Amino acid sequence: MKPENFQPALTGKHRKAVETRAIRYPNRWAPSASERHQQFKDWRYVAMQVLNKRGGSFRIIAILEEVFDFDACECWETNEEFALAGGHCTTKTVSRELGVLKGFGLITAEPGWIEKSGKMTKGRRIRLSVPSDLSGIHVR
Repeated sequence: MKPENFQPALTGKHRKAVETRAIRYPNRWAPSASERHQQFKDWRYVAMQVLNKRGGSFRIIAILEEVFDFDACECWETNEEFALAGGHCTTKTVSRELGVLKGFGLITAEPGWIEKSGKMTKGRRIRLSVPSDLSGIHVR
């Protein structure tokens, strides 16, 4: 057997996708609720193409409209709430998939504290964004 046929040694580390620079989307949210919903759908149209191209999961994209606050134009849901909305998947799955969306430049996440059921809980503010490089992606 030739040495070039051998596979490289396993390192025991997960492969990490190269992080993409994110641009906040949209720059301004529309004044009416129906226009904000359309802006969200336009973002989702781009996000699904990016995920398909780069090999990401569609789970969070599928449930984000349910948990997104269209009045504040952001999301403050905990991993547990995402997991319940996502068909009772594990919180680790939610955390991993949100990390992928952040790495692909589709969301930004800022840590903060949320009041849930009268208690302060660690959470994050999720805002929509798009990758700085949209080559090969159709934008409406």
